[in-house]
Amino acid sequence: MLMAIILPAQGHGSEFPIDGGRNDLSPDGQWIYFDRVTSTQPYHMEIFKIRVNGTGETCVSCQRDLPPIIGQPLVHPSGKALLFQGMTHRAPLKRQSPYYHPSWGFNNDFYLLDFESGKTKIVVDCSLEFGRGFGNACLHPQFSPDGARLLFASRKRRGTVNPWKWWTPVVADFDVATGQVSNLVEMFPRVERGFYETHQIFDDGSFIFSFGPGTYPKGAYRFTPGHGRSAIYMPGNGDWVEHTHVLSDGRIVLNTSYALWNPRDGIKALKMELHELADGQIAPLTSFGQVTSDFSCHADTCIVQVANLRDPQDRPALQKVSLKRKVQ
Repeated sequence: MLMAIILPAQGHGSEFPIDGGRNDLSPDGQWIYFDRVTSTQPYHMEIFKIRVNGTGETCVSCQRDLPPIIGQPLVHPSGKALLFQGMTHRAPLKRQSPYYHPSWGFNNDFYLLDFESGKTKIVVDCSLEFGRGFGNACLHPQFSPDGARLLFASRKRRGTVNPWKWWTPVVADFDVATGQVSNLVEMFPRVERGFYETHQIFDDGSFIFSFGPGTYPKGAYRFTPGHGRSAIYMPGNGDWVEHTHVLSDGRIVLNTSYALWNPRDGIKALKMELHELADGQIAPLTSFGQVTSDFSCHADTCIVQVANLRDPQDRPALQKVSLKRKVQ
C-alpha cells in the first residue's frame, strides 16, 4: 500500500536551529527574516535575515533610527520593503514586558523599511488610529499576495488592560510605491470578550484568523466578503489553535496543542506542534515537545519558531521543517 508521509527536515550540519523568533520567508524563498533579542539590560530586539541554508546572516535593522524593541517582520510580496512592529515612539523604554513586545502587539506601531532607499518610517500609528492610552495593540500584519492589502489584528483600550479583550481584524489598502497605508476598516464589532489574531489575507479580500471568546484562540476561521465567516478547524476540547496558513497547493498548515495540553495545567505546560489539516483531521508535522508558534512557508519548506515556556532563559529558536511527501 502506498502512503504519503510528511517528514520533518533534519537540517544540514550546524545551520539549524538558529537563535530567533517571529519570522517570514522572502517571496523567492531564499531568505528568512526574523527577530532576535540582542540585549536584556536594557531589553533590545533587532531584525535579521539569513539564507535558508543557514549562511549570510545580516542585521537589517541595526544602526537605524528605530525603537529599541522591534519584531514580527513581514516582507512585501514585491520584495521591495519590510514591514514590522515597533514599540510606540510615545512609550518610555520599560523592563521586559508583554506590554512592550511584538508577541502581543501592545503599544506597538507598524514601521516600514524601504530596501532601495534604506529609509524607515511609521506607516500605522496605532495610538492615533485606535485611541490614545496604554494598552492599544497592533499585531501580526499580513500582506495579500498582490501586495495591495494589509491585514492585522488590533486591540482598542477599554478600561483596565486585559489582553484577551476588545480585539478585531483590520483590513487596509497598501501602496508599496509610497509606503502608505490607508482606508483602515475594522472588520468585526469590538466586543469585550473577544480575541482575534490574523494569519493570512487573499486577493479576493477573504482572510484567515483565529478567535478566542475572552481567552486564548480556540479555533481557526476564514472570513469571505458576502458570505461571512466559516470554521477551518475547531477542536472543541479547549486546545490552543493559533497560526493557520493555506499553502499555494491548497494544503493547510496550523499550530495546535492537539493531545498535548490541558488549560488547567497552566500556560507553562503548553506544548504546541505544527500540523497539517486535511478532511477535517490533523496530522503532526513536528514533535519538538515545546511550543511551535509563528511560522512561514515557501514551496515545501516551513520555518517555525520553537520556544520552551518552562525556561524563561531559553531563547526561541528557528527550526526548518520540510513538507515534502515521501511515498512508501
